[in-house]
Amino acid sequence: MFLVFVLVFLQLYFTDNLSKRFLNEVEKQRRLELKQKVEIAYNAIEPILEQKRQGKITEEEARREVANVVRRMIYKDEYSYNYIFMSTYNGIYLVQPFQPEKEGTNQWNYKDPTGKYVIQELTRAAKSSKDGAYVKYQAFLPNSNEYEEKLSYVKGIPEINAYIGTGVYVNSAFKNMNIILKQQRILFTLTSLMGMLLFIVYLIKLSKLNRMLKREVERRKETEERLVEEKERETKQREYLQALFCNSQDGIAEFDREGYVVNVNDAFLKMFSYTREECIGKDIDTLVVPKERYKEARECTDIAIREGMVNIETVRYGKYNNPINVLLRSVSIRINGKVVGGYAIYTDITEIKDYEKQLRYLSLHDSLTGFYNLNYYNKVVDAFEGKKGSVVSVILADVNGLKLINDTMGHQYGDKLLKMFAVVVKRCIKDGEICARIGGDEFVIIMPNYNEEDAENLVKKIKSEIEKFNETLDEKILTLSVAMGYSTAKRNKTIKDAIKEADDMMYKDKLLNKASSKNQIMNVLMATLAEKDFITHGHTERVRKICEKIADRMNLSDAKKNNLLLLADVHDLGKVAIPDDILNKKGKLTDEEWEIMKAHTEKGYRIALNSNELSSIADLILKHHERWDGKGYPLGLKGDEIPIECRILAVADSYDAMTNSRGYNKVKTHEEAIEEIKRCSGTQFDPDVVEAFLNIIQR
Repeated sequence: MFLVFVLVFLQLYFTDNLSKRFLNEVEKQRRLELKQKVEIAYNAIEPILEQKRQGKITEEEARREVANVVRRMIYKDEYSYNYIFMSTYNGIYLVQPFQPEKEGTNQWNYKDPTGKYVIQELTRAAKSSKDGAYVKYQAFLPNSNEYEEKLSYVKGIPEINAYIGTGVYVNSAFKNMNIILKQQRILFTLTSLMGMLLFIVYLIKLSKLNRMLKREVERRKETEERLVEEKERETKQREYLQALFCNSQDGIAEFDREGYVVNVNDAFLKMFSYTREECIGKDIDTLVVPKERYKEARECTDIAIREGMVNIETVRYGKYNNPINVLLRSVSIRINGKVVGGYAIYTDITEIKDYEKQLRYLSLHDSLTGFYNLNYYNKVVDAFEGKKGSVVSVILADVNGLKLINDTMGHQYGDKLLKMFAVVVKRCIKDGEICARIGGDEFVIIMPNYNEEDAENLVKKIKSEIEKFNETLDEKILTLSVAMGYSTAKRNKTIKDAIKEADDMMYKDKLLNKASSKNQIMNVLMATLAEKDFITHGHTERVRKICEKIADRMNLSDAKKNNLLLLADVHDLGKVAIPDDILNKKGKLTDEEWEIMKAHTEKGYRIALNSNELSSIADLILKHHERWDGKGYPLGLKGDEIPIECRILAVADSYDAMTNSRGYNKVKTHEEAIEEIKRCSGTQFDPDVVEAFLNIIQR
């Protein structure tokens, strides 16, 4: 044994000396290789530097050409890919192939992990020696948070105020290390052989005993191998089950044959708000149901133990008696055919149940107003249709002007109108009265046990509430107007007969109030347009006067003149549906905003069609932005295809816009406006209209 210790000591001694020799050898070899790489690079760029010395290229051109050459100098040493880097004397990276994002950046104050200013050290070394110099610093290993000592060699290029260099991680020199390790292995092998010789003597003495025990060992070995295999299978199975138990998103409780909890997973604790200590040893069913439901829960547990499985949707309760919708799957645990307990697996299906509830609600309700929908209405009607002799009243209601509001202001306004009507109706109806939306603007109220007088009173109440509601409105465009009819089913009149009578009454009410409701909406639209105040006060009046003078000059018929003057008053009616932020924007509109603005001609056209007073000039409103050369909108008409009224309005409107303040233009003088109209004659404007305008316009 003494000899073994001596051999170990000698091995350590020689290993230490060899390691020191290895480190010195590696650094010496690395220094030589680094210098050779840089010298080769320097020789490659020498022709460019010579051109600089001769004045054939500038310093900047030389630096750029040198950088392009150096950037291609990527080489592979015995460890990995490496490269030649290049930097200016003031610290700006010019070449960094493996980190191109750093090229062109100033790294003068870059520090290594020990706080050394690396770039400053490299620059000083490059300037200090004509033949180049070495610099040591700490650097992070590639793709690692660890760092070690790095050796770099740099050489200055004073002609372009820059230097080049390359580096290597000294301690990564695995090649020489392998050589040293081989020497160590040889020494270790020799040492091991000596030790083995000592043990051989001892083993010979034991050989007789080993032969005697051989058969017993072989027998026990076979037995142990079988036991190990069986144990490995059991361990692996246990690990699989434990992973499933612990990582399952379902709450799982393991219980014994009597139903007492043996173990629970984290998901169970989270689902039912218990701690593990509160669960272990407790009756599983007392944990998850209140006392009044214990018997039902216990039956499920008994069935699982007796029959092997239970799979049901039910409700279980948390620690604080909060109900939880669950899918319960309970299975028994059998060992050697004997039931020793079971698992209760709880899947939280609360979200699914809530979604089902929401779907059931949506299948019977209108999502916009919250009233019942047509599907539910039909079921109710069918149910009452089968009840002979029952008294039930119905009210039908139709929101007036919804299509006009949708067409002009957009569906968001129409939806708002319907919601407001729903709010009014909800104020008026009582429990037991069924309100349904059965069409875009149609509603029905079904009132069991209401006679005709009750229905009439409810209609009056709703209309009264509508009037009160309209008085409180800030946005008058949303003024409610509703046609209504009612009827009562009794004796031999079925509910469908009553619905037919109520519908007829509602239609008559709609016809009687059609003109007034449309006029009301038109008045609101015009008032809203005035409130927007998107043009200088007096614009319409000034344009109207100019149009009248041009019409007289051109001898227009009375009919056309009247249409022209009406057009001058309402040509911008469609702008009531244009958002204020676009209408009143100071400065040029974007392309998207301009497309929205141009839509005002079509919106005005649709509004006018719904008005008896304006329907005759709806076509003129649509075309009042067409140009003589065909470059106008929305139809691209040209020349005489454009109505004369629109051609006259174009000149009058443009003159007034140029000579009065608008948010998007600079006011022109009278003379400047005249010159602009002359310039656009034959392109934007009808030349005949321009001539008539110039004859009538006076300062």
